[in-house]
Amino acid sequence: MSSREQVPNELWLDIFRYLPTETIKELTLTYTRFKGISRPLLFDHFDFCANGISRGLDFLPESPEFNRLLERLDFWCSAEIAPHVRSCKICPWQKMAVLPNGFPDSAHTLLFLFLERLGRFTGLQSLHARGVYLTQSGIANMCRAPALFDVQLVRCSIAPGQSIDTTSLNLGVSKFSFTDGVTDDGAVGLWLPLLRTDFLRTLELVCHPRIFGEDMAAIPSFPHMHKLTITLNLSTMSYNLAILSKFPAVQSLSVSSWGEIQAGPGAPMEPSDVLPVLRRYTGSCETIALFAQRSTLTHLSVQYCPTRDFTTRLHDLQGPSCVTSLDVTFDNLDMATLGTLCAVFPSLTELRIGITCEIEEDDFVDAKETATEFFAELKDFPTLPGGLQRLAITWKFEYEGSDGVPFERAIIPDFSELRDALVARCPALTTLWLDGEDYLFDWRKSVDGVEKEFITADEDEARERRKESPTF
Repeated sequence: MSSREQVPNELWLDIFRYLPTETIKELTLTYTRFKGISRPLLFDHFDFCANGISRGLDFLPESPEFNRLLERLDFWCSAEIAPHVRSCKICPWQKMAVLPNGFPDSAHTLLFLFLERLGRFTGLQSLHARGVYLTQSGIANMCRAPALFDVQLVRCSIAPGQSIDTTSLNLGVSKFSFTDGVTDDGAVGLWLPLLRTDFLRTLELVCHPRIFGEDMAAIPSFPHMHKLTITLNLSTMSYNLAILSKFPAVQSLSVSSWGEIQAGPGAPMEPSDVLPVLRRYTGSCETIALFAQRSTLTHLSVQYCPTRDFTTRLHDLQGPSCVTSLDVTFDNLDMATLGTLCAVFPSLTELRIGITCEIEEDDFVDAKETATEFFAELKDFPTLPGGLQRLAITWKFEYEGSDGVPFERAIIPDFSELRDALVARCPALTTLWLDGEDYLFDWRKSVDGVEKEFITADEDEARERRKESPTF
């Protein structure tokens, strides 16, 4: 017996994990035993192009192209390969986001064959589908998949002529995502009754806001779900809050919204009556007042909004917030706005502010000084939260009426003096990220007191630093 035959398969597999895929493929050609050992690594993901469309031309079964793809599908669905697949992505051919009208039935033959064989992938954990039709057998096989825990569906619909019976099916996944048009009645109503509420932990819905229907009593509670992403029409807030009350365990909520906040139809509800353990909230400026003063909320992320709208919403709050981490993007920033922000959020330990200014051509030169002047004033700003540990302020300028960025460069602030002033005011400070677009200052202090500092006015150096070193 050779020395390599004495090495256990498990050890070979651990060694192969550190090798590039191409190297593993070459090794399988040198020793028959390596073929079986390497299969969990070489066949853990399956990309399946669902429709019979090639280079914009459809083809019929029995054509050479169809037979080639059918052979590939037979290979992946074989008993030697299918059990090793852990993730699968189903999508139309490239450059096809959704199925076009008038698609010939033959174009779906491969897809339907795959859905019928989905049960052979006994180790499948993650299934993502985009722009394809689904069938009764495919949904049933999905529900029966023993290891499946993550399903993401983007603009998927039921195949024409299919009658879907879900009465005896349950989809026991911990993560489910459904994306459809936000103004159309989507097919998500089919999927929600399938979800096992005792399994589900993360739910993402980007679709029509009235997916749950009007009868609140008929909507189940999701008692174990921790993360919810949803799209809402703000003009029906009573309805929205009633829906959110069905998710009592949600700790992380992300909302995409449109419209103006109104009560709308439905019994009035107080925001304090929903999401009792909410810790992280991402939403628009209009929704700040709903959750910002929740005692459990620690992390707040506000999507891009005009500075004036943001301060108006803050003035509507009753007293300070307990939030410790705030991430917000404005169209401009001055000391008055920063003062209002710090007064409403006195407990901040993390503050990340992005400013995106649109600059007209005549204001190019003055715009370059905006960030520098702000940082100069920040040195004497008196009301930063005393417990602040990480501060990041990033300026970006969008130049209208010009093909390129002006060559005039702003004067770099005295960052050493600014750093000392901020540390004196906030002794717990460990991270400073101050980005004026033309220059970048990055200062970090480790737990053992070691300080590292980076400063540059070189455009290429700043760009690389932004890629390599996140703000926090």
